[in-house]
Amino acid sequence: MRGIRQWLTSVALLAGTGIGAGQTPARLPAPLSPPPPIATLPGGTIVGSSVLTPAAPIATVEVQTPMPLPPGTPPIAGIVPPPAAPPVSVCPGPGCVAPAGTPPLALVPGVQPDCCGPVGSHGPLGQEVYFRVGPSVPLGEGIFVKNLNVGWVAQVGGRAQFFDPPGDSAWVVDAHLHYEYNDAGGQDTSIFRGTPVTIRSLYRWAVGLGAGRDWYQHSPGFVAGLYDANFRFGWDVGGRWGTGHVEMNPILETDGFRRHHDVFGQAFVGLLATMEVPVGGWSFVCGGRLEADRTFSDFLPGGSFYDLSFLLEIGVKY
Repeated sequence: MRGIRQWLTSVALLAGTGIGAGQTPARLPAPLSPPPPIATLPGGTIVGSSVLTPAAPIATVEVQTPMPLPPGTPPIAGIVPPPAAPPVSVCPGPGCVAPAGTPPLALVPGVQPDCCGPVGSHGPLGQEVYFRVGPSVPLGEGIFVKNLNVGWVAQVGGRAQFFDPPGDSAWVVDAHLHYEYNDAGGQDTSIFRGTPVTIRSLYRWAVGLGAGRDWYQHSPGFVAGLYDANFRFGWDVGGRWGTGHVEMNPILETDGFRRHHDVFGQAFVGLLATMEVPVGGWSFVCGGRLEADRTFSDFLPGGSFYDLSFLLEIGVKY
């Protein structure tokens, strides 16, 4: 009997070991309970089951990279948008100071940021067109100038202003067309090519070029969205080159007529005072000008003389 019992025990032990080896061990929750004691049969034979020690669980972290949202998409809870790039500092005008903590604007050599209209290498640029008209008084000695009456002057032209950085003063280049007419009284007799004549009238046309300086009294002179009137004082000097003719009446001829044509040169100096009224992107200019001229000509003997002109000016600056 004892031998049969040992044989049955060995068969059962082998069967249990095969079944335990074919099963998949179950994952145990943490913390693990202590393993059960191993049972033994009489005679020292081990009958207990196989005990598996589970491996420690591996912690996994899921990292998600947020995709950029289209412009105008409302924010989604739980998603933090990426930080925005710092704003680029742009100078709002002449003499501006960038806000604290703002990175400086990287400039390309020789290029300045577009600010408050046209910008030159040292200050803004200004352009102006004008029309001037007024009386002209001839001055000097000699029969020719003494027989000329007060005449009229008309000028149309343009000015370019090269402002200093503050805008309160500017160098000026002026180009214009000049027309002048003087009537004559015909009281004194002159000699023209051996014929006694009296002077009837004098006409002059010329182109002029000048340079000078302007000063502004209340605010910068360039057009920059200002809404208050500004006052300007200035001066300029220059020269003209043109053509003209003098008309004469021969004394010895009834209803006779003579005309002599010639070129002439003229030097001038002028003083300017105007008021500028801003109107949107341009300014209305009005004021006066006092100008002294010296005409060099051979219209008649003693044909060089002076003029003193008082001119009314209107114009547009942009």
